[in-house]
Amino acid sequence: MANKMTKRDYFNALLAIGDVASNPDLVTFIEKEIKLLDKKKVNSKKANDDRPKMDAIIAYLTGVDGIGVTASDILKGVNELADATLPKVSALLRKLIAEGEVEKITEKRRSYFRLASDIGDGDEDVEEDGMEEGVENED
Repeated sequence: MANKMTKRDYFNALLAIGDVASNPDLVTFIEKEIKLLDKKKVNSKKANDDRPKMDAIIAYLTGVDGIGVTASDILKGVNELADATLPKVSALLRKLIAEGEVEKITEKRRSYFRLASDIGDGDEDVEEDGMEEGVENED
């Protein structure tokens, strides 16, 4: 099968057709659509620009002990996030959680974040008697 044509290829092919090129409304429309494709391409590159910020968050969380830190603490403590907002930090943390690199802990309606590799370090609430929740002693 031949290479699949993209939208940009189709628009450029349309501009090469004499009847289309002679119609100024069609030319304006096609050029506008090509500009939108260019803008979409630039925005997709911005998503890849998040990786250094995410790596900086991971480096910051490496030094965190205990339950974790809040998103506000991360925003204040990571130099690479100086120009970021709290919603941006939250979005980066959601990405890291989805990748399995960070864990979110909610305690008393506050969210704390720590590296996922810290799971099982003894901070979690554990039943003292070794019984499962909801199971009663038969004594």
